[in-house]
This record gives sequence, structure tokens and C-alpha cells, in this order.
Amino acid sequence: MNEHRIGAMPIETLVAQLGSDAITPGSGAAGALALALAAACASKAIAITAKHRPLPDALAEAARSIAQLRETALQGADEDADHFEKFLRHRSAATADELRQTDCSLLGLCQSLTDLIDRICADIHPVVAGDITAARALVTAAAAIHRRNATTS
Repeated sequence: MNEHRIGAMPIETLVAQLGSDAITPGSGAAGALALALAAACASKAIAITAKHRPLPDALAEAARSIAQLRETALQGADEDADHFEKFLRHRSAATADELRQTDCSLLGLCQSLTDLIDRICADIHPVVAGDITAARALVTAAAAIHRRNATTS
């Protein structure tokens, strides 16, 4: 099992681990982190928009949902790494299913974030349009990773 929470790792350590021959973290954890980064970019867009004008209730609610999604994605990175390591040790149908379910859950979060971004983008201040573009690109990458992993585990 993972000895360290992936979301708490220094970025240099995390990137080195991802690029090493270590069993974990791997692509599923990277996808979960991309999703967390996408959520962070969307959160940034809302936070900066709030500095320019009062937030409508829908945007404030979206901010809360996105913050929760970001935390869930970080937990998903740890779950993916744990389930992948367990799968490699046991190579059973049960461990493969656990791993697949983690990817499917993360894929569902990708769709939820995409829907939230679609709902908020018209209300975001133009100065942070780049953050919305980054959020969209990152969530698209995360979804592609989890879709692939869910069909091959």
C-alpha cells in the first residue's frame, strides 16, 4: 500500500516517482492529479471573479462543489495507487474490478467537473479565462486516462 499520500508529496518528488520504475504512482494517479489540478484552476477562476464582482448564488454553490471534487480527486489518486499495487500483487478478478471501479469513479468525477465548468464559464471574469481553458484541458486529459484504464484493467 501507499506509504505517503500522493496529494501531500512535494511536486518534485511526485514527478520523480511518476517517471521512475516504481510500481506506483502510475497513470491512474496522474489522471486523478490532472483532475484535481483542473478543479483547482476552476476554483481559481471563481476566486478571482469574486474579487471583481459579487458571486451569484449558483457560482458560490459551484465553488463548494468544485472544492469537494478537488479533494475527492486527490483521494482518488491514493486509491488508484493502492488498488493498482494490490492488483499487481494478486492479479485476481476482484482486484482488477477494484481498480476498474476506481477509474470509473474518477471518470464520473471528470464528467461532473466538465458539467460544472460548462455551467460557470459564462459568469467567469474574462481576466481568468485562461484558468477555465486550463481546467477544460486538464479534465479532458484526466478523462482520457481514466477511460483507457477502465477498459484495460
